[in-house]
Amino acid sequence: SENLKDLRRIWLNTDLRDKIKWTQGSGEVSIAVKVPPGTRSKDVQVEITPTRMMVKLHWYGRVVDGPLFRRCKARESWWVLQDDEVQIMLPKDDSYFWKGLFEGGEEKSHYEVLKDLVASDDATVPYDELPERAKDLLFDMQEHQELINEGMIDPDGFDDFRVVIGDGDGAK
Repeated sequence: SENLKDLRRIWLNTDLRDKIKWTQGSGEVSIAVKVPPGTRSKDVQVEITPTRMMVKLHWYGRVVDGPLFRRCKARESWWVLQDDEVQIMLPKDDSYFWKGLFEGGEEKSHYEVLKDLVASDDATVPYDELPERAKDLLFDMQEHQELINEGMIDPDGFDDFRVVIGDGDGAK
């Protein structure tokens, strides 16, 4: 129908970053992929392997397809079409937090990963029981927040900036 074509046209003109949202807990990654209103489950194909995820619309082709940031338990994953979203749940193969959904893709900042951790329903671990790497990350984030509070950095223009200082002698 003409209305369906209009809805698909609007969807086609939407940036991919606005079509995919994802969050995580320590045991799973939850992904929501926007599809045009009126999409039926028979129009959707989702393929998940331990290292790759692909979402395809039969009338369009691949919406997303790529190597995952970390491994998942593909046999335990599932997906459902709800309203205008394909909702996908990927059980993690380990409890590491993902900085990105896809290898080589856009990465979340440390702050965004921490927000995922805080928002997850996972049991909280006391600070004393955290691994040293997690304590270091929290310390870095506290320092970053203090710099924002003191007006030393602009929170909108600063994200994971690093300075590398070498001994200046080149590659030898």
